[in-house]
Amino acid sequence: MTRRALAHSLAALLALCAARAAGAAPDDPATPPAPPSPPAATGPVYADPAVGVTVEGPAGWALLKDKGGVPAWVRLATFSDPQTGGLAVLSARRAAAITLSKLRAEVTKVFADDATFRVASITDLPSAAKRPLPGLLVDATQTRPAAPPPAGTPPPALPPPPVTYRVRAAYFLGGETEYLLYVQTRLALWARVGPAVERMVDSVAVKIGGSANAPRGEGSYRDDVTGFSCRYPSGYGVRLPERQLHIVEFAPGTDGPVIGVYRYTSEHDLDGEAKVLLDYYKGDEVGGDAESGTTEVAGRSAALVTAHGRLAGKELVFFVAVVKRDTDTFRLRVAAPKEQEFQAKAVFDAFIKSFVLSNG
Repeated sequence: MTRRALAHSLAALLALCAARAAGAAPDDPATPPAPPSPPAATGPVYADPAVGVTVEGPAGWALLKDKGGVPAWVRLATFSDPQTGGLAVLSARRAAAITLSKLRAEVTKVFADDATFRVASITDLPSAAKRPLPGLLVDATQTRPAAPPPAGTPPPALPPPPVTYRVRAAYFLGGETEYLLYVQTRLALWARVGPAVERMVDSVAVKIGGSANAPRGEGSYRDDVTGFSCRYPSGYGVRLPERQLHIVEFAPGTDGPVIGVYRYTSEHDLDGEAKVLLDYYKGDEVGGDAESGTTEVAGRSAALVTAHGRLAGKELVFFVAVVKRDTDTFRLRVAAPKEQEFQAKAVFDAFIKSFVLSNG
């Protein structure tokens, strides 16, 4: 190739590269990463592993921890907000009410006996994953005299009007310990702090240490699909029966009271459930005697049936409680040889006290 041809080739190549460069789209500038979202504001957290409770206060509130045990209602911690005057006090006591019905009666009387309160409602607090035992929520207002003027200031020409507070009092059953979260703020400021107070109530986490009257050293069982939890005596094993309605069975290694949990759908009310059992135990299959009554399971009214009869050639005693969650029906049964009736009753009483239903 001649020098002139080579020069023409190089010129053509340079022109082609320039044309391609001119027609190509420029590279997109690198997109800077989005700034991270600021973390959600969190409030102070009170946690007491010994007592078994955790509460998260609203953001911006101060926390003061108190010292002391839990023989009666004893203050554990205080959350306060200097800007709004909001106050939240967490207290605890050794189990006294134990059941939801007794707690409701006690709480109703406490607020009724104080004329400064006006109660709007006392509603159930359903159990939750963090708080597997139920409780009560009181929504009320309290009217109190205004605080006196600071020392050294002249008294006002007219007495200041009284101050009305909005009150949320959340009571929780916690097995061996019961808890009270009492929150108050000025009624005029409730729209501002109310959502934070509701989140605070929802933040309460209770770690169960066992039912107040249950034997020590027992095991625990939880069925998240069916929606219940319970405790069973020490030394018992767990068996999952193959029968459709028989969910779980707890039995000792030797002859003794056997606990069974059954679940089914039924439109019967509690009286109807009791009649079905009475007819069965008095019928030809068992041929025994039976009587019905009422009890409480998981903070709900329940039917109670006590029966004696003969099955598989053995004289047996039966204690059965039936509790309903709408049409979802749970039958809790303890069966034992007749000579172990006293022991079976003790096992039954402890078991139904430990039985907890979720909302499902």
